[in-house]
Amino acid sequence: MIVVSNASPIIFLWKIKKLDLLFKLYETIQIPKKVFEELLKEKDDYFESYLPNFQVEKIEGKLLSFQLHEGESEAINLAIKKKANLILLDDKKARIVAKSMGLAVKGTLGLLLVFLNKKLISYEEFKILFDNLINANFRIDIILYKETLKEAEEIAHRRKLR
Repeated sequence: MIVVSNASPIIFLWKIKKLDLLFKLYETIQIPKKVFEELLKEKDDYFESYLPNFQVEKIEGKLLSFQLHEGESEAINLAIKKKANLILLDDKKARIVAKSMGLAVKGTLGLLLVFLNKKLISYEEFKILFDNLINANFRIDIILYKETLKEAEEIAHRRKLR
């Protein structure tokens, strides 16, 4: 499976110390050089232990311009070039652009829900991690906050029925 990421989902999973779960789902994450440079600005020992799991790609040739942040634009271009199965993006505008290009998109919240669904975390841990994201300045509006909690409750309920 080819997975490309922008910096944001990686940074937020790093802030809540859950990069290990990301790499339980996806063995390798491809990132463009610009995203790698963004990540290196904030690195620590925890992050450095996961560096081998990132495949840094230089994008050759002309890039499509999306009027996005440079890292997001490079990530979308890389995903298109590599015919990625999934791109990890949080920014709303970038997600819209990626979907319009036919890419499957998941963000940090979607990853937490996948962790819950795959039984990598409990519902209680999900709630703690969700709060930790908010405390780490993850921007979310109240509607998405409530929708995400509702979806997590439904996943937890389904898991109990099995």
